[in-house]
Amino acid sequence: MTSLLKLFGGQPKTPKVNPQQTIESLRNTIELLEKRENYLESRILKEIQTAKQYALKNKRLALIALKKKKAYQTQIDNISNARLTLETQICSIEGAAVNAQALAGMVEGARALRQLNRNLDVGDVEDTLETVREQMEIANEIGTAIANPLGMDELDESELEDELKSLVEQPTREMDELDELNAVSVPTTRVITKPKPKTEAEEFDALGAEMDI
Repeated sequence: MTSLLKLFGGQPKTPKVNPQQTIESLRNTIELLEKRENYLESRILKEIQTAKQYALKNKRLALIALKKKKAYQTQIDNISNARLTLETQICSIEGAAVNAQALAGMVEGARALRQLNRNLDVGDVEDTLETVREQMEIANEIGTAIANPLGMDELDESELEDELKSLVEQPTREMDELDELNAVSVPTTRVITKPKPKTEAEEFDALGAEMDI
């Protein structure tokens, strides 16, 4: 069989399946089966009426009607089973279509990742990250250098400490100098004692002394 297939051109190509068209075709078939089922149900009702009509008049016709009714019922049962099978196939095809679409998406994603990673290397990535870290450190150092005022590093800290010490001691010296200045500039207070009041005799003697008497 294989040699014959090779002789006539190899394996026959499998026609490409369109899930959507297949599902639509199956639904059309189910619709036809529903119409057939409705027709058979109407025939069953008619045969039941015939059996009732001839039940007492003509037993043979009544039995024939019941036989037809039973045959129609058998066909309805077969149609119901066929409809159930078709519905199951539709569900399976829809699920397979979703799975195929999901798989195609994953394949496309894998292809994209492979293409993106083709020119990348773990070592190159690590080197790049190390370069980024170094440049960030350099940028931080530059920012720190820019933040320092110009000329501040030339000042002698010892001079600054002496100046700070003098500022701390200055109020004490000023207070001492002010106390000395107050001590020099304030004159001593002379104590003036008032003479005791003289008696009349003492006043007369004093007046005589002034007049050389």
